[in-house]
Amino acid sequence: MKPSYSRYELVSELTSDYDFLTQLYLPPEVIQYPHKGGCKHLTPEFVNSLCLGKDDTVAGLMKHIPYIRRTKEDDWNPWMVYESATAVDITGDLVLSLPTKYADEFLFEPEEGNISDIPPHQAPDEEAWRRCEIYTFYEFFSMAKEKFRKFEMTALNREHVHCTSPDTPQAQIYREEGVFTEQYNRERCMDRLDEYQEQKDRKIRQAREEEELPMPPP
Repeated sequence: MKPSYSRYELVSELTSDYDFLTQLYLPPEVIQYPHKGGCKHLTPEFVNSLCLGKDDTVAGLMKHIPYIRRTKEDDWNPWMVYESATAVDITGDLVLSLPTKYADEFLFEPEEGNISDIPPHQAPDEEAWRRCEIYTFYEFFSMAKEKFRKFEMTALNREHVHCTSPDTPQAQIYREEGVFTEQYNRERCMDRLDEYQEQKDRKIRQAREEEELPMPPP
């Protein structure tokens, strides 16, 4: 069956999502946009060598999407783009952290042109995903952006994203810095978040040290 999805639409929505994240916390320089014609070395043969089980349609898509850099320049740190989720960088000669079963799974169905969440499963079921909520590309990435706007999902620093509530100290810092307005300064906000976490960690260490102090003699 010929795929019904629009590669242009998916690439456009994913690019828009990454650009949105750079406005919040993600350093713009870590996004690697494909060259005209796509990333040349991401051939079907190369993708097949990664043992991901992807056909030529998906391999062709992987050639044209943007990637989040993960190199020695970044101390090999994985940048999160969703709640506890990192994007795999396969644009270089060394591929780190291929997806495993220990993660939330989303199914991209090229023949149907949609994205759906896959629940934990043990027995094989080729169409289990049909029992889950299904999103168009636009709906899925709009949902992700809205979670950030509502602070249901928050970047706690430049690299880590977790599910949160709107009343966390980190959310308050974002608001004080004018997030989603022209006054927002990403780097200044990230510095404040780092400072908050350092103070929090310092208090935790001090509390532990006090607990470990020997009791005075009677």
